Amino acid sequence: MLRILHLVAGSRRANAVKLWHVRENIAAPKLFQEFRGHLEKVNEACLMEDNTLVTVSDDYFVHVYNLDGTVQPRHISFDSSVLCAAVRPANGAQIGYIYAGGADYSIKAYRIDNLDDQAIHHDRTTPPEPHECVT
Repeated sequence: MLRILHLVAGSRRANAVKLWHVRENIAAPKLFQEFRGHLEKVNEACLMEDNTLVTVSDDYFVHVYNLDGTVQPRHISFDSSVLCAAVRPANGAQIGYIYAGGADYSIKAYRIDNLDDQAIHHDRTTPPEPHECVT
């Protein structure tokens, strides 16, 4: 089984994400795997302990990859460029979520156990005021 703790994801204004294996020597990482699929630059990549990689891009998509290749990648459509992402892995009885934030000020949450379902989301049509708490 792959140990995520020894991998680093990186993207340098490209439409690909590279995973680097750093277990033996952090000063000389070895390319482990490369993921291509976004049509625009990748803005963020999140590694999860269950061998899942989540990437978001200016191409209006959230991509979900299984690192061992046993599951086809999932591509979730978004309403704008996707600027950031965060993940909460499943833990025991807790359901895992993928959170994504877009250029249209929307924040969406996707249940990891059922990515076909509609997102649970909060939409904004205007930018928040300085020091405004967005709930």
